Amino acid sequence: MEKRPELLGTGAFGEASMLSVKALRLYAENGLLRPTWVDPSSGYRYYDPQLAPTGRLIAMLRDADVPLVDVRALVVASSEEASELLAVLKTRMRQHRSSADLLIDRVGGHLRSGAGEAVTDDGVTIRACRSSTRSFLRWVKAVVPFRVPVVTAKGAGVV
Repeated sequence: MEKRPELLGTGAFGEASMLSVKALRLYAENGLLRPTWVDPSSGYRYYDPQLAPTGRLIAMLRDADVPLVDVRALVVASSEEASELLAVLKTRMRQHRSSADLLIDRVGGHLRSGAGEAVTDDGVTIRACRSSTRSFLRWVKAVVPFRVPVVTAKGAGVV
C-alpha cells in the first residue's frame, strides 16, 4: 500500500502540530498520538492532517509541564470532563508552584548563608547547620512530597 496523498509525513505534521519529530515518536510509542499509517517497508510514519489540532493541544499542555498521564486524560475526555479535569489540574499546579517557590527560597537562603542564619525573602529564618548541601537536599527530598529542580555549585539536579 502506498502513502495516501492526503497524509502528512512526520516533518510536515510536526510543523502543523507544533511537535518535534522526537515528541511525535514518543507520543506514538505511548499511544497518545498514533500515526494514521506507517509504511511497512521504510517505517516512515504518516499522519492525517485532522490530527494536527490534537497535536497542538498536546504541545500546549506539555509546554505547561502537564504530565503525560493528565495529557492523555484530557485528550480523550469530553468537553465537560475536560473542563473539570482542567480545573483540578490548575488547582494542583497552583499548589505545586506555591510549594516549589517556598522551597526554592529556602534552598537559596541555605546556599547563600554559608554559616549562621539566613532569612529568606518571605521572612523564613534558616539556621545553617554543619552539614553539606547534599545532606540538606536529602532532607528537603524527605520533607517535600514532589520533585523540584535544584541548581547547586556542582550543577543542576532534581530533588
